[in-house]
Amino acid sequence: MLFLFCKNSSIKALIMSMLIFLGFGFVGLGMATAQAAPPSAFDMFKPSSFFGAEMSPSGRYLATVRSKLEKVCLDKYGQTAAAKKQNCKEEKKSYRAIYYVMIADLEGGEEPTILPLGQDQYVSWLEWANDDRLLIKVKRRTTINDTGKRFSIGGSIILSIKRDGSGVVQMFGESRRVKKDNFYLSNVNNFLRQDPDHIIMAARKSGDLDLFKVDVNTGIEERIAIGRRFTFRWYTDKEGKPILRFDYNAGYTKVFIYSWSDEKQDWEKIQTVRLKRRDGEEVYSFDPVATTDVEHQIYVISDEDDDAHRSVKIFDIKENKYVETVFEHPKYDVGGVFTNISTGDYAGVWYYGDRLQYELVDQSLQKHIDALNTYFDNEENVDIVGFNRRGTQAVVFASGPTNPGAYYRYDFEKHKIDLLFNIKPNLADIQLGKMEILDVPMRDGTIIRAYLTHPAGGPNPDAPLIVMPHGGPEARDYYDYDSWVQYLSTRGYQVYQMNFRGSDGYGRDFAKAGYRQWGGLMQDDVTDAVRYLFEQNRARPDQACIFGYSYGGYVALMGAIKTPNLFQCVIAGGAVTDLVYDLTDTRRDYGRKSETFDYWTDSIGDLKTEREKLKNISPVNNADRIQVPVFLFHGSLDSVVPFEEAKRMEKALKKTKRNYQFVTLKGEGHSGWDLEEQMMLWQKIDDFLGIYLPAN
Repeated sequence: MLFLFCKNSSIKALIMSMLIFLGFGFVGLGMATAQAAPPSAFDMFKPSSFFGAEMSPSGRYLATVRSKLEKVCLDKYGQTAAAKKQNCKEEKKSYRAIYYVMIADLEGGEEPTILPLGQDQYVSWLEWANDDRLLIKVKRRTTINDTGKRFSIGGSIILSIKRDGSGVVQMFGESRRVKKDNFYLSNVNNFLRQDPDHIIMAARKSGDLDLFKVDVNTGIEERIAIGRRFTFRWYTDKEGKPILRFDYNAGYTKVFIYSWSDEKQDWEKIQTVRLKRRDGEEVYSFDPVATTDVEHQIYVISDEDDDAHRSVKIFDIKENKYVETVFEHPKYDVGGVFTNISTGDYAGVWYYGDRLQYELVDQSLQKHIDALNTYFDNEENVDIVGFNRRGTQAVVFASGPTNPGAYYRYDFEKHKIDLLFNIKPNLADIQLGKMEILDVPMRDGTIIRAYLTHPAGGPNPDAPLIVMPHGGPEARDYYDYDSWVQYLSTRGYQVYQMNFRGSDGYGRDFAKAGYRQWGGLMQDDVTDAVRYLFEQNRARPDQACIFGYSYGGYVALMGAIKTPNLFQCVIAGGAVTDLVYDLTDTRRDYGRKSETFDYWTDSIGDLKTEREKLKNISPVNNADRIQVPVFLFHGSLDSVVPFEEAKRMEKALKKTKRNYQFVTLKGEGHSGWDLEEQMMLWQKIDDFLGIYLPAN
């Protein structure tokens, strides 16, 4: 079958009318071929103008979120001050995004609906319950002032609102008890596609996490299952019947999985699984994702220790075992599954090679996906983020190294694609750096994947090189847009990223190859990748700086320690600098018998048996070996990598009288920084690079 694509301006005109209604400008998707100046830190790092796009079940209506940046006065908790107190000095004001939910009629029959949110509120997601009602997860900012002593905890709720903006109700809005017991009241378990008037939600009541069927028109709930104190998750079938319950043990070190027995009319424990961490998040080796046509059998994303790759399997609850492997890629880990929008049935998988890839059961749909990738020249990550109920139209999100992201509407029957909006229209006229995919040989013959982003003006092997190892370490880089990378590329730098051994996404053995290899094999892979670029005359050996964050910050510092002649400078943010201190802090926070502490022991080393080794591979104990200028930065309220580690590193550098600069991000954590702090940070990084690695 031949798939042809054509563009239509009607939707763009409609969205334009919405923006004009709000007083916002609009810029198309096309990229210019030249630019007068690189984008400022303000332009590069300010919040996206648009995010989220959800199509109603009929396909007629589109809901999205628009943000507008304003400078406001803050109160002592870091929240937006009351209107009558918005008279502070300009230098005391901070940027805050104001959010609007917008509902458009894609057929042009109704005027757009604009729904403003309150101050310090934002939308996590949108989901249509039916063509008349939209569900909105609203969160309130959690803020902490610079000292960390005054804070405001945000919380979240789900609102149901009619398409015209009327009839607003809150889920559980009539239940004082549930609202009192739940600060975050937004855990949707099942959207019940066959019952558009209800959703299934989990909420705590009298200390237990119970399961409720909630009416989206009234917000009134009916309890359908009772959990326990340590219950944290439920899994239901397509009709909303509870079939699995997940409980922590008392020490939060393991997960117990229970199944419902119709015979015994009670819950039976069927599995005990380990908690794992990936890229800073807790994950589970047993993740149910869809039911099958066979009773008591479900699709599960399996990440067991003896699995070569994360895969999709069928698990028989009665037999308490896996009975079939449905999909396992020979090289990459499964990222998630696709389910049929109408039936909830398993429809295929997605995973990342370099870009986002789909392998679907329906070959007709697969052809559409393949054709969309062809339409975008196989240069973008094409993500189907929503369908109408009949599956004839979809909302598509596409992003790539030179495109921060744009939403489209795709018509399967007409094979037509329409641009809806660009999430960062302010960057539409900025020339960004193109990314190249490299296969790089290591000293033992292993080949790893790396990404070289060229300066925005085009490939230039004489351009200074910024080596940027990722954090984690069990994370990875992709062929996609990265604001840090593009900020540097627009200033004339080449930026080099590599998925060293220990990275996620390439299977169990590849990830485990990095265990207890901090400062070892993982570090050597970064070194080998850089030397390969020099040997291939892709960069100059006397023009390189290493820049990393979190675990990447550790790699940056160790790069200057282990290979002092390889780099001309170091930039390390949120860096792990003292492995003994870091592990001790983790043990104190999570407990010596916790799965989290076990994971980091496996990853880094054993405090009891390897303490001396850990000291020897800690940057804080090797500051005297650093010969190049160092730029350190760290959030003062970082709860992932303690701020104390940065202070210890600064003290060590100061003691050895090394050339360094230390920047504190006041009141900031490990991520999610305020725009002012980001602008300040990048100005100082610009100044640092301008001295020690100028681009021109």
